[in-house]
Amino acid sequence: MNKGLWKKVEEYQLDKWTDEYGFILRIAKENKWTKNFTTQAILEYKKFMYLAATSDKMVSPSDIVDIVWHEHLVFTKSYRKFCLILGKTIEHIPSTHNREEYDMFKQAKEHTTLIYNQVFGEQPKEIWEYQSMYDSLHLPKTKYKMSTKLLIGIFVSLAAIPLLHYPLTLIYSNISSSAFLFGLTVIFIGVIAFLNEYNKSVLHDIIRNSSENSFIHNLHPYEMMYLKNKNVKDGIIGTFNELIEQHNIKTGPNYTLELIQDTYIKNREQAYILRKLKQFKTRKFTELIPKLIGRPLFTNQVTTIQGINKYINRSAKFNKLFITNYAILLSIVFFAFMRIIIGSERHKPVLFITILTLVIVISSLFFLQRLASEGIHKAITKYYTKRVKFSKLKEDNWQWSYFLTGNAALGASLTTMVILANAPIPHISSNSNNSSNSCSSDGSSSNSSCGSSNSSSCGSSCGGGGCGGCGGD
Repeated sequence: MNKGLWKKVEEYQLDKWTDEYGFILRIAKENKWTKNFTTQAILEYKKFMYLAATSDKMVSPSDIVDIVWHEHLVFTKSYRKFCLILGKTIEHIPSTHNREEYDMFKQAKEHTTLIYNQVFGEQPKEIWEYQSMYDSLHLPKTKYKMSTKLLIGIFVSLAAIPLLHYPLTLIYSNISSSAFLFGLTVIFIGVIAFLNEYNKSVLHDIIRNSSENSFIHNLHPYEMMYLKNKNVKDGIIGTFNELIEQHNIKTGPNYTLELIQDTYIKNREQAYILRKLKQFKTRKFTELIPKLIGRPLFTNQVTTIQGINKYINRSAKFNKLFITNYAILLSIVFFAFMRIIIGSERHKPVLFITILTLVIVISSLFFLQRLASEGIHKAITKYYTKRVKFSKLKEDNWQWSYFLTGNAALGASLTTMVILANAPIPHISSNSNNSSNSCSSDGSSSNSSCGSSNSSSCGSSCGGGGCGGCGGD
């Protein structure tokens, strides 16, 4: 291994930390990648490019590495500079998928794995074996749309009305209205309690059954803060606290923040906020937060969390869970509705049962909506809360302590500012993310190849629908 070259490759910044919507932010948003997964994917991309520059044979990227490669090519200045560091211009050539190339492509993938293991050790499966970040969850997609299943449930209920009308008439005639109302209320409350616990168990299994190194086990503290509180503002406040503790800034009078120095910076969020402090005319805390809260750097976590929720909701396992809840609650509504029909036919008072049925319907819809929109969020939050509490994470990383305790983890000066200057902050969705550059790369995992300007030939690899290869010297 050429340690000197690898050090240069590893330390090369593909974009600036202060970019408004640079390479890192763009690739994370377009692919709905988490912060830590994006960092890992970029590291593996650098490893691949190092192998491409030093190998004398064709090498091939994984699907995920190829996504990073596609995106980097769009940033031509950064890519050219990167190739200068590598000492070779690595060209990206799409695969032709010709049948006669199959053996060559297969050998390229095998060679890549071999030299990777020799140089860097075992390839991380979540980057080199899966086609997307979400594959590590091991959740096959459902075959049928959720809406189709919901409509089937309604049609079955309507078809059951004439079939069950007579037997239910016989049963209901022996149950007084007060007894039915009481029994229905108790059953509904009991069912909600049971489903709530059942749902927690199934959703926890989704997390537990994912790959050991899945992204779901490696979320960033500020992503968890958003998952917990649904507020981008928390991560911004946390970054302010970090900057105060590092003596980059200090609190001033009238809720202001004063810049001290910007030479010691630990992460992208800190660099970006310090840059904005220099640019903004105002440094008043209450006015800085709204200016920062809609920036891509902070709204990307909204896109990520929405992507996780959407992917899991489309899985067969979640669909089965949701339909189970739906079927049970629909059954309760059905029997309550039948009581109204039969009571009306017998000229019995049905006002109270009608009101109770409406309450059950509204409560059921709310319960199902919460399951779809926040079920997995709560499961992940509970998982991380237990994990952080019973580990040294909160001791080794202040951000995790902030996730657990919220504002109690902030310094005294900032805590006072946050409490006293608690101005209402608008909710920001991922749609507010506006980039200053409309250019983007193909986000798909397309097949590709790479070559060197110094090489005599260049090929591509497409094992199992994978990406291309890279020609060496």
